[in-house]
Amino acid sequence: MIVTSVAPNFDFFSYYTELVLTPMLFFSGVFFPLDNFPAWMKSFSRFLPLTPAVKISRAVYSGEYSSGLILDFLFILVLEVVAFTVGIKLMKRRLIK
Repeated sequence: MIVTSVAPNFDFFSYYTELVLTPMLFFSGVFFPLDNFPAWMKSFSRFLPLTPAVKISRAVYSGEYSSGLILDFLFILVLEVVAFTVGIKLMKRRLIK
């Protein structure tokens, strides 16, 4: 909703896909485990919002739960609330113009 509210035209979505979503998929551990990445990339991946979701998904699939998953879930929840609030404000501003 945030990207939709700031997009000037339909072509803007390809920039978002190529510059934000694709790198996030590669660096968050979706395709490759984070253990094989260099230390700087592991640090970078901790700040991506998809990394905790991948950790939770892998834990559910493997059945190996840890207490760190609660923090990952809370991080996703807080990020979701912030993004939703910002998205609503930006969308209201765009629709009122």
